This record gives sequence, structure tokens and C-alpha cells, in this order.
Amino acid sequence: MKINKRNFLLTLMYAIVVLICNIFIFSTGNDESYELCKIGVISVVEFLIFTVINTKINGKFLNYAMIFCSTLYVFNFGQVIIYTFFKNIYPHVRFILLLEKKDAIHGFQWMSLAFFIICLSILFSCIRSKKDHFIKESSRSLDNYIKLSKKIILFTFPVKLIIDIFCLIVSISSGGLIARIWMNSVPYVFVTYGKISLVGFAMLIVSLKNNPKYQKKVFLFIILYILVMMVSGIRSENVGYLLVFIFLFFSSQNTRIPIFLVIIYGVLGILLLAFIIAVGKFRGAEKSFSSFVEIFMNNLTKNNVILSLFDTCGDTGYTTQEVINKWLPYYGCTHGDSFYIGWISIIPNIPKLFTLPGDLTAKTYFALRLQQSGILNKNYTNIGGSLLGELFFNFGLFGGVIASIVVGILIGWVSKKVTKITEGYDYNFMITTIPIMFATIYWVRSYFGAEFRLIIWATVFILLIKKTKFKKK
Repeated sequence: MKINKRNFLLTLMYAIVVLICNIFIFSTGNDESYELCKIGVISVVEFLIFTVINTKINGKFLNYAMIFCSTLYVFNFGQVIIYTFFKNIYPHVRFILLLEKKDAIHGFQWMSLAFFIICLSILFSCIRSKKDHFIKESSRSLDNYIKLSKKIILFTFPVKLIIDIFCLIVSISSGGLIARIWMNSVPYVFVTYGKISLVGFAMLIVSLKNNPKYQKKVFLFIILYILVMMVSGIRSENVGYLLVFIFLFFSSQNTRIPIFLVIIYGVLGILLLAFIIAVGKFRGAEKSFSSFVEIFMNNLTKNNVILSLFDTCGDTGYTTQEVINKWLPYYGCTHGDSFYIGWISIIPNIPKLFTLPGDLTAKTYFALRLQQSGILNKNYTNIGGSLLGELFFNFGLFGGVIASIVVGILIGWVSKKVTKITEGYDYNFMITTIPIMFATIYWVRSYFGAEFRLIIWATVFILLIKKTKFKKK
């Protein structure tokens, strides 16, 4: 394997930065508030340095590795950033209310190490100088992928549309909690089958890179659709899907985006953040259109949208904290059962007839096991999943850090493939990499078993459609 000396030196430089920074993070003193702020400052410095080096190695700022790491960072360190820099203007920081400061420090130390090992592994995956052989797609080939994408949408989107409409109706009439319970009662075979349509929309957006007007219409449709469906209260996974669609749309542009459009998109982004947070608060409010508008306007005026997002998303870090501070000291790691059992999730679960795959998959959901153990703070038991938490839950502290290397190499590989795809090379890689993008971006606050099935089912289904010749009516 030939090594790109420049990339190797940049990666080595970052490895030294990670080593030095984590030595400082693990060197604690008596002032607990100072130690928490120290972790916040150092983690920001590490992340900014990663951003610069990742951009230099890949030649562009906008790549999937950057999207993934930014999402993982905000979801795990959002609240400690608020505590470090903004607690005077945003005093509500949930983890301080739920954890002892010494426990929070201990948790963030290991979370920081695992996170930046992922970042380092991503850079490490880019040190090869030998380039993969990609094929530039012809206009005829693009047309074939456009047709393939439309077939995927045609066969799967109606199922997703029906499920989402019923979920939205239940949410408006009975509330977000009841809507979540209703959604959990829907056989997951139908939910996952409907989600394949998202892969179809993503493939269509990329395939339409030479038809910008049509591409923009498809992009706006799916974005608006997801935003409307978020009113049902099912928000976190849709945030991940939004990020993937936004990334694919902008990274597949053939021309640079003008400055005025960047400003417009920035304003729209703030409105989008206000909408996302309003959806979260709407779940516990009076169910009426006027109350939703009031919550939305408050997020634009009285409440800080960015800090509210960091606060809300940062709850994922609490899940990891509880694994490190409560589960591991008493129960120890599970030696990887979420992964060697989690693959069973690809087997369809048939309610009342064949539920073994679903039962086994539920046992691999570590957040549910945390809830059942009774170790969680009674003031906050409705936790979600967490990628970092699952790694520590399965492999312990040191094992979780080692497992982070595998995650980083995977993300680096996907990022390189997706960059070539958005540049117009070998669209065949979309069939495998786009499902992995959707699965990994939501894995940030989910669990392996839930996301693995989408990768397998979507890939197999798309390959079947591609190989089958459908006759036109």
C-alpha cells in the first residue's frame, strides 16, 4: 500500500493533538466546574483542528465524514458546550441536574477519547495514495439510474406515506407519546420497507445533478415532506435524514453556490432549527395549530434556537454517561452481543406468528436494558440510543475506544465513496453507500440492530429491481 506523505503527516499531526489533549482532559483537579469547562474548551479545539485537517486531506469541507462527526459531536457534547460557554445566558443544562459533576467529568473523559479516536481513524483511512478506479457516468447511464430511483420510490413510498399519515393523525388527535406507541405497534417489516423510499429519493437527487431544476423540485419535496411528518413528534431520525438529503443536494451541485444563496440558506437553516425544536416542545403542549405557531415564534424570538438544539440533542450524551457511570461499574460489558445478535434484525418479524427475531433484537437495545435495570435517574428515564454508549455498553471503557477505530474506518470509507458519487463517478456505489449513510447518521442516537436491517434490506431490494426488467404498461 502506497502512502500519501502529505496525508500521513497531517494524520500524524492530529494523532499528536489527540494524545496531548486527552492527557490534559484526563488530568483532573479539585475544581469540578473548572474541569468540565476544560473538557468543553479542549474538545472544541480538537474538533476544529479535525475540521481543518479533514478539509485539507479531502480537498473540500463538505463531505460525509464532516456531516457524521458534526452530528456525533453535537449529540454527545452539546450540553457540555452550553455549560462551558453559554451557561450565563442559557442556565438550563440537563446533565448537571441528572449527574454528579465528578461522574459527568468521568463520562466526558471517555466519551471525548472515543469520539476523537473515530475522527483520527477517519483521517487514517485517507492516507493511501493509490486511487480507486471510478468510472465517469455517461448521460445514458444517469438516465438509467433516474429510472431505477423512480421505480424504488414507486414501489416503496406509498407504504411509507400511509404509515406516516396515520401516525400524524394519531399525534394530532392523541399526542406525540400515543403516536410513538402506535408507530411501535406497526410491524417493522412495513416501516423498514417504507424507509427504502428515502434511499430512492436520495439516489434520484444525486442522479439529477445535470438537471438542476428538476433536482431542486425533488429536494424541496422530500424536505417539506419530512418537516411535515416531524409534527407527529418522531423527530430524531428525521433530523438525521434531513442532514443526509441536504448534504447530497449541495455536494452534488455542478457549480459553486453564490454568496447570497448561502445567506438565504443560512436563514432557512435557522427557521428549520426553530421548527425542529418546536416539534419537540409541541409533543407536550396543547394540540392545536395556534399553539404550534406560538411555540415556533418563541423559538425565533425569546429562546436561542442554536443553544436549544445543542441542549435537546445533547441528551444523547446522557445515555452514554449512564452506561459509563452506572451500568459498567455494576454489570460490566456485554461482550458485543448487540452486534453478534443484532444482525438477526434482518429476519422479518411476523406478529403473533414468528416473533423470535424481534424478541432477540429488542434484547440488543441497550437503552431498554438500562431502563429495565432501574439505574437511571428517576427524573429522566425516557432515554434514546447512542452510538458511543452502545460501544461502551458492549466492550467496556478500553474496548469501546478500540471499537471506535472500526467505526471511524467505516465512516472514512463511506465518505470517500460518496464524494466520488456526488462528483459523477460510478453511481453503482449508491446502492450500498446511501443506505449505510442513512443507517450510520441515525445510529448516532439509535442502536446497531435497528439500523442494520435497513442496510441489508434496501441493498437487496434495489439490486432485485435493478436486475429485473419491468415491462411498461
